[in-house]
Amino acid sequence: MIILLLFKFYIAIALTLFIPGHFFIKTLFKEQKRYFSIVEWVLLSFGFSLLITNFLVIAMNFLSIKLTVSSLLIVFILFSAIFWFLSRKNQKLGEISKVSTSGFGGFSKKQLFLFLGILALSCIIRTFYLADGIVPQTTDLGHHIYWSKTISETGQLPSYGMPDFIIGEHIIFAVVQMLSGFSYISSMSVSVLFLINVFSLLAISVCAYSLVAGFATKKIARNSALFTLLIAGTFYATSSPQAKFIAGGVIGNTIGNLFIPITIYLFILAIRKKDSRMATLFYLCLAGLGFTHHLSTFIFLYVFLGFLVIFFVFAVSVYRFNLSILWKNVFPYFKVFFSKWNLVTLLIIVCFILFVHTPSYLNKTAVNTAVGAPSKSTRVGLPFGAITLSVGAWKLFYAILGALVLSIVASKKLLKKNSRTTILQIASISLTFSWFLTIFLMSTKPALLKVDIISSRIVSYITFPLAIFSAFFIAFVFQRLFKKAPPMIAQILFFVVIGTGMISGFADISDSVRKNDPAEEREVMQTYRASRYLNSIAKEEENVLKDHIYLKGDTWMKLFFMRDYKYPLSRSFLRRYADPTKKRETCTRDMIAIPHSEIGKECFKETGVKYIVLKDGFETAQFERSENFSKIYTSPNVVIYQKNNAK
Repeated sequence: MIILLLFKFYIAIALTLFIPGHFFIKTLFKEQKRYFSIVEWVLLSFGFSLLITNFLVIAMNFLSIKLTVSSLLIVFILFSAIFWFLSRKNQKLGEISKVSTSGFGGFSKKQLFLFLGILALSCIIRTFYLADGIVPQTTDLGHHIYWSKTISETGQLPSYGMPDFIIGEHIIFAVVQMLSGFSYISSMSVSVLFLINVFSLLAISVCAYSLVAGFATKKIARNSALFTLLIAGTFYATSSPQAKFIAGGVIGNTIGNLFIPITIYLFILAIRKKDSRMATLFYLCLAGLGFTHHLSTFIFLYVFLGFLVIFFVFAVSVYRFNLSILWKNVFPYFKVFFSKWNLVTLLIIVCFILFVHTPSYLNKTAVNTAVGAPSKSTRVGLPFGAITLSVGAWKLFYAILGALVLSIVASKKLLKKNSRTTILQIASISLTFSWFLTIFLMSTKPALLKVDIISSRIVSYITFPLAIFSAFFIAFVFQRLFKKAPPMIAQILFFVVIGTGMISGFADISDSVRKNDPAEEREVMQTYRASRYLNSIAKEEENVLKDHIYLKGDTWMKLFFMRDYKYPLSRSFLRRYADPTKKRETCTRDMIAIPHSEIGKECFKETGVKYIVLKDGFETAQFERSENFSKIYTSPNVVIYQKNNAK
């Protein structure tokens, strides 16, 4: 039975995360080997398969096609078959070159072996991190999987009624679950997120090469790609915020960290190749990002706006404020984004947003909550020390050195007027700086950019550009050092730099990796068993209150009931009830803390709560000695109390 489930799971992964994107890109590029290395090809196949999966399901829902195993199989197989046929037709129209000119290829055997070794080590670290916590229990993942299960059970996309969730975060899990048959209370969702996280490492490595190759030699670019993978994949791999990405704490950020580097990579590649098809992929990837995560989209748009400002300042300086010459040099590179086909692509995307499915965050209220003066203490920005603790002192230190080195490189290269690659250099340097500086300002000085978002969430996006700057510094400086300094001195300095990074990063890993605690896993399973029991006895009109503070895996309780997103009610952390900016409800707190008070009694009456789920020994005394409550379920860690009819 388990072998059949695994086989179906692998088929579901291939059908949703590899095959559609593979044939779609192959149709656009009949000469694909001239544009993409095998790493780039696999990465784009994965990224665009995820994008296509989302758009196909949204289109099916719009056409009132019920989402079932049969309908999904038919649509995905039909889509792949159509583009397979088109790709075969394209191949007959012209011979495919066997020489890769994409740039990311060209690794020596040692470099390729090192690349694969770092990638394998990155996977091993993540596997060990997840091994002892494979039973799903993270809070955010539980919230998200509720909506995925809603899709599976209803056969249609949910109406959220709130801007906090976006459909692109939930479709892939629903589709994989329906096609594979795996339970949501299993390792299925964590495994899918593991894949996405690993491919985001490939994305940042490819993106690093694409950016650095615009202003440095290919050798430095390849080394930068390797070091970026090492820093992002192994150093600080399970420290905050990466730990949340690996464990599935934040689905949107995890997918956003895949799409943002791919989008930047495609933008630079479109400029380098002057190919409108690359621009088409850029627009589609940006649309996929917009349908997946609002914060990631918001971050990218700010980064791109910063790029336009920095690019304009650099370009005007290079061409001595001669706008006519500037336009003459810039237009050939950027006109690909405004070709007839890409204007049609943009029109299709706009129509899709307006008439097929509008993301829930595209409304005035949601926009106003993200843009404007910071409204809470958690949104006024982080001090430099807090950022250092968040991203790692080693990574931040060498990233700053990398930014200084790049500034020197830029000042030299940008003075080479009329260079054939000047515009590409300006674009690559501007985008690299913008990626770091924009997020840094959004994290430290949000009022300056009119950003009203929790600063700790924004700063998590700075880890990737910091990895690129750190990698560039190591690649650039040590290439020159190995040429000019005595080999022994160069090797010692190199191992000092990399060694301190390993010590700093792996120390965080040792602090973060979950301890093998079977008791915690048993406690989670007790929460699930209690949930099954409650679902069998609780009537529709009877409400349940759980304690989020002490129960393990309590967020996943809603998947056993599937009555409403806010069912059962939950007592949150006490700090949530003290908000100076607005009045918060306190009934979920008072019904556990002071159930016999007048306030508690009134809350029970208003909410209709009949059952209370607590961790045994944690605020259970007032229920044990009360005649108004009876213990109806007990286990070593989880107990359930029922409110009696007596007043």
